[in-house]
Amino acid sequence: MLIYGYHQELLVKLGLNNDDALLLRWFVESIEEGGYCRVDYQDVMDDLPILGINNRETAGRRFKRLVTSGVLKHRIDRDGGTFAAYRVNKIIYDGIVA
Repeated sequence: MLIYGYHQELLVKLGLNNDDALLLRWFVESIEEGGYCRVDYQDVMDDLPILGINNRETAGRRFKRLVTSGVLKHRIDRDGGTFAAYRVNKIIYDGIVA
């Protein structure tokens, strides 16, 4: 069974839940394919109020779950400030997407 275009059973095996799947879908639809993309956690809060994320630290922890699962990769971008940047790990992502 699919949720947000992902195989639920594979998400569960990766330790992810419904909120993680929604956040991943938001990220994938918000970025250009390819390299790392900076994420403004305020945008997450504004675009996905249904997740109940009310501060940047919580948003960062949600992204960390996606990184820990292997679906996303993370780096710190220090060009013009300090920003969290993520990209899809194609090997894992291609396995969960329908």
